[in-house]
Amino acid sequence: ETFIWKPFTAYTTLLNPRSKGKPETMSKPELPSRMSSVDATFLYTEHPTAPMHIAGLSIIEGDFDQPTLAAFFNSKMHLMPRYRQRVVMAPLNLGHPTWQDDPHFDINNHVETVTLPSPGTTVQLQRTASAHFAGMLDRDRPLWKAIMIRGVEGNRCALLTLVHHCMVDG
Repeated sequence: ETFIWKPFTAYTTLLNPRSKGKPETMSKPELPSRMSSVDATFLYTEHPTAPMHIAGLSIIEGDFDQPTLAAFFNSKMHLMPRYRQRVVMAPLNLGHPTWQDDPHFDINNHVETVTLPSPGTTVQLQRTASAHFAGMLDRDRPLWKAIMIRGVEGNRCALLTLVHHCMVDG
């Protein structure tokens, strides 16, 4: 059985009481290029034994492959512009880092697949997820990663997502 991922569709309309019931298109918020002090602190305090990213692990019924996962994430990148940006440190550290579009962005640098050895127990899943969580994300690329873990017992797979605190908490 193949699992087909059909996430909800995000709507970009808003009912404004002054518009007499007519939907209005919401303007896209302008993302600041300079990192906030809080976000920069997450970068400054990070080191290899204390990574500053967060993770989520979702168990999914069925199975799907890396090209499907990469295509799904790639189709949503226009909704998440920060996920295409990398951190650039200020010259001489005379300010907080900035976010700049990664000219070499490739979705395949952020999406990978691993397969558990049979029987694919919960303990094997936990150990695999922990191993991928350890260490720092590559600072030369946008600070996120998605790992499809295949072979979870019961015809399931798992999606492990890693996102740096500086992308989502500020």
